[in-house]
Amino acid sequence: MKVGFSFPGVNDGTHGVVYGLDVAIKNLVTAFCKYSGQETLDVIADGDAPEQFMRMATGCGISPHVIQTYSAKNPQHFFDALDVIFHPDPLLTKMAWQRAQGLQKLVPLCGVVHTPSTERVMQAMVDLALAPTFDCDALVCPSRALASSVQELWAGWGDYLAWRLGKKFVAPLHTPVIPLGTDVAAKAALAAPALRSVQRQQLALGDDDVVLLFVGRLSFATKTHPISMLMAAEEAAIQLHGQKNIHLIMYGYFEPALMEKPFQQLAKQFCTHATVHFIQNNDARFPQGLWAGADIFLSLIDNIQESFGLTPVEAMACGLPAIISDWDGYKDTVKDGETGFLIPTCAPTAVAGHAIAHHYFNNTCNYGEMLSSCSQSTAIDIQAAAIAIVALAGTPALRQRMGDAAAQRAHTMFDWPVVMAMYRDLWAAQKASAETLHAETPMPTGFFPASHPNPFRVFQSYPSTTLQPHTTLMRSDTAPAIMAILQNPMNFFMPNLLLPPDQMEQLSQHFSSPASVATVLNGVHDDIMMRSLGWLLKFGVLHVV
Repeated sequence: MKVGFSFPGVNDGTHGVVYGLDVAIKNLVTAFCKYSGQETLDVIADGDAPEQFMRMATGCGISPHVIQTYSAKNPQHFFDALDVIFHPDPLLTKMAWQRAQGLQKLVPLCGVVHTPSTERVMQAMVDLALAPTFDCDALVCPSRALASSVQELWAGWGDYLAWRLGKKFVAPLHTPVIPLGTDVAAKAALAAPALRSVQRQQLALGDDDVVLLFVGRLSFATKTHPISMLMAAEEAAIQLHGQKNIHLIMYGYFEPALMEKPFQQLAKQFCTHATVHFIQNNDARFPQGLWAGADIFLSLIDNIQESFGLTPVEAMACGLPAIISDWDGYKDTVKDGETGFLIPTCAPTAVAGHAIAHHYFNNTCNYGEMLSSCSQSTAIDIQAAAIAIVALAGTPALRQRMGDAAAQRAHTMFDWPVVMAMYRDLWAAQKASAETLHAETPMPTGFFPASHPNPFRVFQSYPSTTLQPHTTLMRSDTAPAIMAILQNPMNFFMPNLLLPPDQMEQLSQHFSSPASVATVLNGVHDDIMMRSLGWLLKFGVLHVV
């Protein structure tokens, strides 16, 4: 079976800025070169991409003589030569149409979904569903939540097509779930004991100090709002009564750079017992990162741009127990109670997303503002996170046990040889299906605006639960003052989608004792009210009873 790799090229990254998509594609290239089982490496690429692929392949020990390059502009050539074509992102539409241009051989296509919240990827997935694709084609999803989101996107567009055309539409592609992988041995080496003492000395940490490590882009708009991690770390430090010094290290890069000031201000405002460090990922003191110096991995993601999340897998490979949000693909990484803890999340239902989709489509907000509009009404259980931190910080044996289990899980589920074996099985099944498939090639036309869906509908599978009329809420005894929260502008980033501050305070007072959402709203399931309830939950003013 000859599997061709359609390589789009990647950005190398400069000044410490490393984009997750480029890292994912680079890792897939490396894994393909090492573990795809191909006698020759057949590459479809143009421009600078062939040379870039050649460098990556030879860096894996592959001889240049076994690499065969095809131009993407000559589909007849590569379709005749290959049995399956693998493309490491979802942009398969052009190739699907190329395949339909009078070619006699049905070569199945296999893509991978990354970052589905962007307009470009949303449109690409809808275009692909409407392109001449077949039952033998596949769009790999790295997580179950992502597969659900893709199917929900197609279902929503199908509803429109059913109204418009009077006929039910079902996308023919399959959405198998195969996780992203990592080089477990290489990651584990980054947590070598010899590195631990060096890294901790650089930060003047005591032997008994407990380090919570977050790794990733430092952006409340496109990654995660740090408030949940800050509040959980602070609450844990308070509950430990000084028995352990809690240090939260946020390791990554600010994007844009002006994000640094509000992050620093927020940490200063909310953490007086826990110590917060912001360390750039190009800091010369830590060329191997800070995996070795950490005790616990902490990542409370609340953003729909996150679709899988490789850092929890990397943390497991390093033998770290993880405390992560029960959100998106994170759900598939940590095994709750065994390799760490999944912290419950809550977001409004689809009714609260219409206005967000409206603003985004009409260009009255940009992509980052659309993401922030969702995350500002997405809550993470701060108390549950604090309890998890206390449990791990106060019990070294539990950290060790969960860390060992995490390392084993990384090896058996996320090591690249394991992941690529799943791909090989998929490609074999696709080839067999294509050989027996007899189907016509439709030439449908796409419709807009599929690239601007209701985010709380498409991503409703991400949170642990959703705000329902029967959901019972109560004002927290230790609720922070709303006006204090509003001192930082990134805590009230899209005010036109929330109640004014004075009405927010009034709304919270209705929950002085436990009450259902339906009771307080008196049957009015207003979208701005639901988003505002999500905001109150997010910042710990309310909690779910």
